[in-house]
Amino acid sequence: MVLLRPPGTGQPGMDGEAMRGWDGLQLRNGMHLALRSAGGPQWLDGVFATRAVTMAKGTALPFVGTRWKCVTVPGQPGLWRLVCQNHDDYCLGADAPAVRLEKSDPDHVLTGLQWLLYRRGDHMMIRSRGGDWLGCKRGSAFCAPLDDLDDPRHHWIPETYW
Repeated sequence: MVLLRPPGTGQPGMDGEAMRGWDGLQLRNGMHLALRSAGGPQWLDGVFATRAVTMAKGTALPFVGTRWKCVTVPGQPGLWRLVCQNHDDYCLGADAPAVRLEKSDPDHVLTGLQWLLYRRGDHMMIRSRGGDWLGCKRGSAFCAPLDDLDDPRHHWIPETYW
């Protein structure tokens, strides 16, 4: 699971109003990536594992519509790395932090999927367009319960690519 949080705070998540108008703009600053809300000046940090990505306005190169794929980390079972699929020069490098994900179905391969961000309370979850739900390693401080995901009170926000 990936959580999003406002820069400079220790609190994960944002309120529902702030998440409206999300466009999935992805920004590069060196080897780091972040997301920006289309509805205002709020810049968001992505949290990959326990390492926060810090972005500064004016220092990032934006690119839109980048597709991501998940690849395993050799020799580290359960670890996946998000890598860029269609912009070879804008990819997370080998030294970037890995993402620990659990698949709902271990037989499914997480490559070239289009992802949806799903809001559950203050937690953001990632779902593939094909229906696989992803979560972080159970027991992590960043985990959210994976039950009741189809509750109609939960809010979908526009799709983005990872």
